[in-house]
Amino acid sequence: MKSIPILRRHRNAVLLILACILFAALTILNQAGSALTASEFSYLIVDTRQTNCYDDTQAIVCPEEGQAYYGQDAQHAGVQPSYVDNGDGTVTDLNTGLMWQQTPDLENKATYTEAVAGVDTFALAGYDDWRLPTIKELYSLMDFSGSTGMTEATSVPFIDTDYFDFEYGDESSGERFIDAQYWTSTEYVGATYNGDATVFGVNFADGRIKGYPRDTGPGGKPMTNFVRYVRGNPDFGVNDFADNSDGAITDLATGLMWQTGDSGVTLNWEEALDYAENLELAGYDDWRLPNAKELQSIVDYTRAPAALDPAQRGPAIDPIFDISETESWFWTGTTHVDGPFANKAVYLAFGQANGVYSGNLIDVHGAGAQRSDPKSGDPADYADGFGPQNDEIRIYNYVRVVRDAETEIAPSSTPTATATSTPIPTATDRPTSTPLPPETPTNTPIPPNTSTPTATPTTDTIECEVYDLTGDGIIDLDDITAILFNSIFSDAPYDPIYDIVPDGVIDIADINAVASRFGQNCPADNTTPLTATPTATPTYVPTNTPTPTDPPTPTATATTVSDDPSVDEFEEYTLFAPMAATTTYLIDMDGEVVHTWESSTSSGNSVYLLDNGNLLRTERVRSNVFTAGGVGGGVVEYSWDGERVWSFEYASSTYQLHHDVEVLPDGNILMIAWEYKSAAEAIAAGRDPSLLSAENALWPDHVIEVDPSSNKIVWEWHVWDHLIQDYDASKPNYGVVADHPELVDLNHTTGGELADWNHMNAIDYNAELDQILLSVHGFDEIWIIDHSTTSAEAAGHSGGNSGKGGDVLYRWGNPQTYDAGNAADQQLFAQHDAQWIESDLPGAGNILIFNNGDQRTRPFSSVVEIEPPVDGTGTYTFDGVYGPQAPIWSYVAPNPTDFFARNISGAQRLISGNTLICDGPSGTFFEVTAEGETVWEYVNPFTTQTPRGEMNEVFRAERYTLDITGAS
Repeated sequence: MKSIPILRRHRNAVLLILACILFAALTILNQAGSALTASEFSYLIVDTRQTNCYDDTQAIVCPEEGQAYYGQDAQHAGVQPSYVDNGDGTVTDLNTGLMWQQTPDLENKATYTEAVAGVDTFALAGYDDWRLPTIKELYSLMDFSGSTGMTEATSVPFIDTDYFDFEYGDESSGERFIDAQYWTSTEYVGATYNGDATVFGVNFADGRIKGYPRDTGPGGKPMTNFVRYVRGNPDFGVNDFADNSDGAITDLATGLMWQTGDSGVTLNWEEALDYAENLELAGYDDWRLPNAKELQSIVDYTRAPAALDPAQRGPAIDPIFDISETESWFWTGTTHVDGPFANKAVYLAFGQANGVYSGNLIDVHGAGAQRSDPKSGDPADYADGFGPQNDEIRIYNYVRVVRDAETEIAPSSTPTATATSTPIPTATDRPTSTPLPPETPTNTPIPPNTSTPTATPTTDTIECEVYDLTGDGIIDLDDITAILFNSIFSDAPYDPIYDIVPDGVIDIADINAVASRFGQNCPADNTTPLTATPTATPTYVPTNTPTPTDPPTPTATATTVSDDPSVDEFEEYTLFAPMAATTTYLIDMDGEVVHTWESSTSSGNSVYLLDNGNLLRTERVRSNVFTAGGVGGGVVEYSWDGERVWSFEYASSTYQLHHDVEVLPDGNILMIAWEYKSAAEAIAAGRDPSLLSAENALWPDHVIEVDPSSNKIVWEWHVWDHLIQDYDASKPNYGVVADHPELVDLNHTTGGELADWNHMNAIDYNAELDQILLSVHGFDEIWIIDHSTTSAEAAGHSGGNSGKGGDVLYRWGNPQTYDAGNAADQQLFAQHDAQWIESDLPGAGNILIFNNGDQRTRPFSSVVEIEPPVDGTGTYTFDGVYGPQAPIWSYVAPNPTDFFARNISGAQRLISGNTLICDGPSGTFFEVTAEGETVWEYVNPFTTQTPRGEMNEVFRAERYTLDITGAS
């Protein structure tokens, strides 16, 4: 099989292949007539991508059902955005069927007249049916993972910049940085201010819809905005309402069911969430507060309370709905994040969007505008309005709830895979990696307008041998699956080209989106155009479904392979959580399952038993931030009986938990996380621009310490505070790398994943020394840092027991990282699970490391024990290179290449003096003596069915000596 790094060098070709697969598939469906009719939504609403939960002022751990603020946007997973870069200046939205101009004219804004006229000569990618988008079409691109800070540098655009080029306003020409408005073709049927003709636009810098003067803007100058053209799916934005005559209305175009009336009274945001959560209507109790994009879908932009045409006067909603007040605003469950502030939630104006001028209300933005209101407070505090247009502030708004409608699928003479509008589980209930049944995908592309092609025709010659991973002369399901499964459920570096359903996680949804539906023939001579043919859709049957109350009988048992008495001397149990599974298992020495815990999501890798018998589990949370191998985002504590007793989430557009946690003696928890640094920040710090990733960003690691009693971060340490670089003398951190082994070379890279620069995969704590041990996969090293510092000292170079602040006290494994030694001196290769051996175990105070190896230079794994050169004060000896020169103990298979775990995996010293080893990729645990004899072995039998067979990978296994009855 070709390696992933080779595939990365052909990123554009991979994207083109995938686009061709989709195009050919859709063509086949179109030619078949109505192959995807009843199940297909012509106006599919794409999720907002908001993943954090909030109260009235700040981000919070997502509440449980019955708690305040439950049911907000982040807790309802919608259809995730799914784009394809066609490689010709266009981007296709696989959900909506719309094709977009990728790069608008970012140097020259246009008047509305120019924007309308521009389509006459616009012929991008050979198409001549481009149009100026409607407000509903353009709003489909709105991305509420964005935020507006005080400056451009502290802001995140409200559009996916991985696919769409974007610029903030030009402050050098007198604009505000948030002046990034885009014209639409939707003209307001009323007028704003003093009778100004108005056109709706979307601002992707501040996440709002407003009406803008059609002709004359601020200062009497012509009003100009950016322009992004669209084509395809002429039915997008067209509702198809059906009155169910039971207090509910179904929109057959979107698959959403709406409350016919509204709340009847105005509520603040917390009350609005509570109203939706507790409403029983039309026989359903799963109503929710709509997110911003769902609610905007029922705005009727042909109506307004003060429409110029009397026939169009009324609230901006179809008269099929009842509405309590013509001049009404409605809450959504979406928080509008302004920099560090989260005190406002998004609303839609179904009446006029007013400003306050001399005590009078004037329609300044138009009925159908989307803005944000404070979630709580007294409207009287805003008697004169707020902001540059003196926007009216209400705080108490109406509610109209929504749910996912069930749609009957009419039988077809030609069986096809179809998508239904089955309600999507909440984020807290939805497993993130459980295979989706192929008959109910959430991202089935809508066939485009068949009048003209919507993707590059398959007449180009494509070199595809590199993608024939199975070597059978064709590119088919097996090859695409092979590509995906290099990253799925493993610790392999994340690559967005495999994230076909771009939700930040490469999982079964990506296979369902493409690979499980279509194969692709690849000519052996690589000169014939590629053609796509339908293939059978496999059925996915997850097998990881045992429950705590009814543990399954394993299909494999532990094997005692030696009469060594140490195996039976202690009452020991092994804990593990199969990757991609939602179940955590505790087995005895016979391999019998003695206890299980069920979770709603797959593990974020590590799991531990606490002293009280509870389970501490890292978990994957729904998130759209940077994702690489080991992604998590959340930590959850479960009681022995499976009750969720505590949780903490740390995942946003700028940070994300991953891999591992460590419980401190006082109950606080250390956690590893990434943090976002833009390309500009990285270069300003001295990063070589050629070492920037395709994401055009860097995600260095940091460590946080969380107090579970308050969920507050009480201590932190950042790699970014301890840099050295010898690339650019004009930048900070410049110096001689070899002279500063206590600092981290900003330009060190092993040639792997550039964005995930450090890729720490394990954290451990030594209470005697008050020091933290980190396994730094990206450097092939372990690091030790001082925990006795304050956070301020940890950000500097002095303070703490060491007197060195947060600088690296000790590092071992690859002295090349600080320009010492050479390749012959490297001793660690992609290592995992570095840990101090506990004080009551043989080898106490030494460090045990699972040394994975490298396929090219060292194709075998080992477990090594080193004795760090440290004295009683926690000071480490340094003589040009950190010792020791060699481990004091190691385990290697008798035939070394027989034992090779390329990723994940771990090792643990046992009370007997034996060592438990987890070969993660094979799901095998085995125990060896100090002499290297294997005395016990177990193969994880709990598998997840995938297109390539059953998978039983395990990140790590933990052995415990405990009284199992006491734990219950």
